[in-house]
Amino acid sequence: MKPLFRIVLVALLGLVMVPIHASAQNEDEENLDRYFEDGGMSERKNILATNLLSPLWGELGLRYERAISKHVSIEIGLKKLTSIYVFEFGSEVDFQFSSFDPVSGWGISIAPHFFFWDKAPEFHYIGPRFAQRTHTLESESKLHVSDISFDYGYNLFLTKRMMFCYEVGFGYRRVNYEEGTKLINYYYGPNKDTYGGLLIYTSLGLGLIF
Repeated sequence: MKPLFRIVLVALLGLVMVPIHASAQNEDEENLDRYFEDGGMSERKNILATNLLSPLWGELGLRYERAISKHVSIEIGLKKLTSIYVFEFGSEVDFQFSSFDPVSGWGISIAPHFFFWDKAPEFHYIGPRFAQRTHTLESESKLHVSDISFDYGYNLFLTKRMMFCYEVGFGYRRVNYEEGTKLINYYYGPNKDTYGGLLIYTSLGLGLIF
């Protein structure tokens, strides 16, 4: 009888200890979850941001970025071009024109971002950027500007809803000048219809995360 009693006792102790151990393990997991809780920030995949520097060269626009996989996102930008233009560093537009007098226009860009070290769309990324914009000038001429560059950028999530971003890149800019019909005495365009040169791209922005 003693061996049977011992077997029953061990079985009862096992039945009691299993739920206690499971409860303690679940409690430990819940405690760890509290340490790693980020308010769902890591699950946010969409960014809507603006470039704070772009008004200097006559652009008012927004860019939308969405993560499409763990390490890749796609950014699409839309721009409204205005008559305010100061100077765009490294731009062939400034070097070729005696007086650049834009009136209006539009622009669009697309850029895949590759987050090799981080989860998209947060922190460090690299990737190409393709952009096109068309200026309508005071002389009724058209200036078509095409950009291709390779950029490095950084998206920093400040809060659950706010983010900061910067981007720098180098590439090639091609400009196509379309002569207008209006003559302006103080103004002359470039000495050729199509030309190109070095592009230095910079962006410094704020945005929303959702």
